[in-house]
Amino acid sequence: MKPLLFLSDIDGTLMTHPHPLHHRVREAVRNFRAAGGLFTLITGRALCSTQPVIQDLEVDLPCILLTGALLYDPATGQNLTQVPCGADIYEKIIRLWQEYPDVSIQVYGPQGVDTLRLNQLVLQAGQPAERTHPVPGPDAITARPVLKLLLSCPQVERLQEVERRFFAGPDYRFAFSSTHFAEVVAARAGKAAAMAGLARQLQVPLERTWVAGDAMTDLPMFQGVGRSFAPSNAPLALQTACSQVVPPATEGGLALALEQACTLLRQEAGM
Repeated sequence: MKPLLFLSDIDGTLMTHPHPLHHRVREAVRNFRAAGGLFTLITGRALCSTQPVIQDLEVDLPCILLTGALLYDPATGQNLTQVPCGADIYEKIIRLWQEYPDVSIQVYGPQGVDTLRLNQLVLQAGQPAERTHPVPGPDAITARPVLKLLLSCPQVERLQEVERRFFAGPDYRFAFSSTHFAEVVAARAGKAAAMAGLARQLQVPLERTWVAGDAMTDLPMFQGVGRSFAPSNAPLALQTACSQVVPPATEGGLALALEQACTLLRQEAGM
């Protein structure tokens, strides 16, 4: 039987903070794997906030974290690959810190998250596990690899200005993960590149790879895969680009996609 790989985003797709994982999704993942499917996660989260989901779903395949900048293996507890930002990222962080006091700044590395500045948006919608290590200023992170920046601001125009001034060139990938949150990774990172790399590693062709996501950071990985899914509350661009729109995460909508994948595997196995 040909392998079928299913990669799912977490926030807004698999589940929605502060709601727990829907029981239908948990059961659908279990059934998909029992039918021979390969399931893993592709998320902007760090390991500290992804680990509970890995454990809950018993994910044993490599997981794509930090919007494609880090590949983590739950089986060994090791980081397999990482795509750091360029050396000029430290100067950009210093300037962000000095010139944009209204923008929150979280710096993601291979081992954790350094919080330079918080705002109410992060306190209300961010992952609690990712804001436990405050640092006094940019000098505290200059000796560490930077894999991702998470920026937030109530004024979207300020984030758009940050993109134009610091990240409009070819070396970085800047994308909004929601209305007031933006993520920055190296141009060589991103979910699409990481997904394609993992599929090659697992020897699964892209036409046998299914993906699900709800944010603009997920849109590039919808291209060239077998099927793609977005919840009904995702941006219109994702709903238009995906193969199928499913109910929102609060209703366990991803279970519908997983059930279709499970049905396909059973049909191919003659069951």
